[in-house]
Amino acid sequence: MISRPIDFDTPVGATDNKAPMECTLALVADAANTDSGGKLNVLGVFDVIRADKFPYVIPQFYVVVRFTAGPAEFGLKKQFELVILSPDGQPIGGRIQGKASVPHPPDSNRSNMVVILRMVNVPFEKAGGYAISILVGGEEKASIPLEVVSIQSQRARKKKGG
Repeated sequence: MISRPIDFDTPVGATDNKAPMECTLALVADAANTDSGGKLNVLGVFDVIRADKFPYVIPQFYVVVRFTAGPAEFGLKKQFELVILSPDGQPIGGRIQGKASVPHPPDSNRSNMVVILRMVNVPFEKAGGYAISILVGGEEKASIPLEVVSIQSQRARKKKGG
């Protein structure tokens, strides 16, 4: 006899009957790539941007995200989305979206996927706490905090001795 598990297809369980994809790494860096063997290389990880004036446009940075998924998700197409949120929680710029299939790993029961996004000329209107939200299938899997500070404010505090 087959009985229905308590959390099957309820808000408590996964509504699509699949184990959820997990985010195991999410960061912002000056540069990132993967080598021919699949090794992730990251240079200059940061979480603070120092600006001399506002609005400030950062010329370039990379968003690096690594996901892991189990056998229930191998071969499934996933909708990925990245949203940069202002200090008041509003999206800035457009939403970056893409689709990818979860690969079948040759010798493992977990599949790892690395997403590297090059961001160019991203504007920050004011100082404050921003966030980069990473969503899979509309569900937030990670949020990267990014503090944007005014160099002028920092200099003024140092002159006052604070």
